[in-house]
This record gives sequence, C-alpha cells and structure tokens, in this order.
Amino acid sequence: MLTNATSSQHQRDNAAQRDARHDAERWLLLRTRSRHERIVARAAAAAGFVTVFPMTKCSRAYGDRTLRVDVPLLPGAVFVRATVQSVAELRERGWLTEVVEIADQEQAEHDLKQLANAATVAGLDISAAEYCADATRVEVRTGPLQGLRGVISRQRRDVLLLPVHAVGRALSVEVDPASLQVVS
Repeated sequence: MLTNATSSQHQRDNAAQRDARHDAERWLLLRTRSRHERIVARAAAAAGFVTVFPMTKCSRAYGDRTLRVDVPLLPGAVFVRATVQSVAELRERGWLTEVVEIADQEQAEHDLKQLANAATVAGLDISAAEYCADATRVEVRTGPLQGLRGVISRQRRDVLLLPVHAVGRALSVEVDPASLQVVS
C-alpha cells in the first residue's frame, strides 16, 4: 500500500512539474508555414510576447529594376518567449506548422542575444548557413562584433558562424581573422 501511495504521489508531482513548465514562460520556436514568418512575428508582438525574428536585406531583380528587400534569416522560424498555451491562438489561425519547446533555455537565450547583437551592427552582411560541427570555437576580440562567440571552419577562416542550436542552423558573417581568438 505504501508503495502505491508513494508511486501515485510521484506521478502527481511529475504531472504538476509538467503543468508548471507549460505555465512558465519559455523560449519557443514557432515553425511557420511558408512565407508566414512576418505575419506570425507581428501577431506575437501584438499579443505582448517577446519576439525574435531576424531579418536581412537582399537584392531582388524585378524586370529591369533591382530592389533591396527584407527577407528572414531563418526561414520558417520565429522565436517567442511565451507559454505553450498562450500561443494556441496563433496555432488556431493556421499560420504555424509546429510549436517547439526549446529544451536548453540557457543556450537559446545565449544564441538569441548573439543574434540580436550581430543584427544591430549597421552594414553587416549576415546570411544563413549550415552549422559546421567540425570547426574551431572562437571569440571576436575587437571590432563591432566584439564579444560574440561562434565557430570558424577550417576552409574559411574569415567567416564566423553564429550557431542557433534550436534550429540546427547558423548565421554567417565575414570577419577579420586577426580579430578572432580561439577559445576552449
């Protein structure tokens, strides 16, 4: 009898922890339908969520004209700080394909801060890239990107990759190799 009582109490405690985790605000990755990133980001911000939706400028040719347009750095991905239940309205509108609870909240916070810092540097050419696991970990010691940590591949020592672990991708930015220091 004591074992059953302890077991059912343990199950209730686990359920309460799960519910508390769902009730606590966390970084979530909202996977969007194609070309719905901007709509989701605006709706999430309007709902009062902290929203991270990195954009970059890109040249597009339209007939005889070339225009600079904003495009998502991570297509199909919008990050919000919210509860799983609170994004239900966005899901009901049909804009989302998936809501992903990011397991490593500290890593997500770090990645998003780095992303925000890099995005604030005017004139910086940032683009999406595949994450390179076989790379050297570095920190930028001088210049406008000072303090950012990322990796450089063995092939391109002048391109810093800023990993975004939640989506398994990275952002690439050209840097002066002299401004980098290897870290462990």
